Amino acid sequence: MKNSCKILIVTPTLGTRQTLRETCKSVRDIGGDKVHHVVTCPQAAINTVSGMVEGVEIVEEGGGKGVYGAVNHVLKSRASNYDWVGYINDDDYWLPDMKGLIESAIKNSTHDILYGRVLFVNQTGQPLMVSSCSARYKSFPMLAARGIIMFTQQAALIRSNLFLRLGGFDESFRLAADTDFWIRAITGGARCRFIDKVCAAYRLQPGQLSADSKTQKAETDRILAQYGLRGNTWLARLEATRFRLENSKLYLTRLLRRGEKGYAVREHIG
Repeated sequence: MKNSCKILIVTPTLGTRQTLRETCKSVRDIGGDKVHHVVTCPQAAINTVSGMVEGVEIVEEGGGKGVYGAVNHVLKSRASNYDWVGYINDDDYWLPDMKGLIESAIKNSTHDILYGRVLFVNQTGQPLMVSSCSARYKSFPMLAARGIIMFTQQAALIRSNLFLRLGGFDESFRLAADTDFWIRAITGGARCRFIDKVCAAYRLQPGQLSADSKTQKAETDRILAQYGLRGNTWLARLEATRFRLENSKLYLTRLLRRGEKGYAVREHIG
């Protein structure tokens, strides 16, 4: 029998980031009784995490590999009790418009993935820019081949039966398992819907895993090779051109702000 909460969200943490407080507060305030939030951490960090946050369930992480192993451990064991699942890192947080995506999920009976935009912020939470995005989700694999990631997990929800059917995230990846999951889902026929709202904040700061560009590139290259995706084809170039034209105003903003002190955006994000 399904839990009365429709949505299950997981936050993996080592218990070392004070930003976890903001993450949990945002999920509690915006998700309300529609979202069940689980924080997973090493056994040694449970007391620390318990002292940092309230109103969330805290569980010991499983024996999987890294962040994705921690997320899989919770979602694989519990997803069948929920309609939708997702995860958000301990340095990111939801924004008020996430309510629109949540309401769409609760009312939605035809799509497998819902996604919105993210707001890039610096380590102190200062807004940098809104992510580019598109409703043309089937172009995700070709865009990835051109180095553009159309959407990210901070502002995405996954139908629980899709997550289970695909076996969750591939734990052989340290950084790019979510990109692999989106490509596996979309090439496998998953139906996605773009909610054109800025739903979550993606914090850019020194020391975060996604800043490891060498590993990120190596894993992305492995994903592209696995699916036979190449960025130098005419189709990949066409999809990238369409995407950039569609988001031309945002790219212009990026160009104009590039010289500002403290302004930076990951190149692998669209």
